[in-house]
Amino acid sequence: DRDWMFLCGDLHDDSPDNYKAVGVGHILDWDPSLSEVLDLKNNHEAERTASNSEWIRKSLQQSD
Repeated sequence: DRDWMFLCGDLHDDSPDNYKAVGVGHILDWDPSLSEVLDLKNNHEAERTASNSEWIRKSLQQSD
């Protein structure tokens, strides 16, 4: 249940061909700034408007 999804923010067809399974270590090699959100709680998300912007964290559940 501790899966992560890294999305680009664009809309894409829901085809499995548009997604890849990649180890988080490879993702951190590509963008070390993602380590800033490794403490993200379950059922939360973090997003930013640009790679040099602050992370905005929020719950994915209504009651948090």
